[in-house]
Amino acid sequence: MKKKACKVVEDYKSAYPDPFIVNKGEILRIENKKCEWSGWIWCVKNDDEGRWVPMDHIELQETRAKFIQDYNSIELTVYAGQILTIEKESYGWIWVIDENNKTGWIPLKNVKILNE
Repeated sequence: MKKKACKVVEDYKSAYPDPFIVNKGEILRIENKKCEWSGWIWCVKNDDEGRWVPMDHIELQETRAKFIQDYNSIELTVYAGQILTIEKESYGWIWVIDENNKTGWIPLKNVKILNE
């Protein structure tokens, strides 16, 4: 995906400000949890810490998820009017960089793409 600029049109407060980092090749347990976002699945580490993960980051293996790329679940708190750079998009969410070089996931519905 070519990097795009976007403007935040609705504030978003991070529900998961702490990173949940998984490396390519790791295998985590899957739990059946309801998610309002299609394409996201709840993955749990051995220490029972879990987070939502986009399906395009994993390969399903029955009750397990093998990560096919590195993943960081951190979300970013953003405010209306901020200009962000979009790095990637997955199932209605975007990985962005703010003006202070902070990165994280936010819902795509909270921004307007500027340079399409």
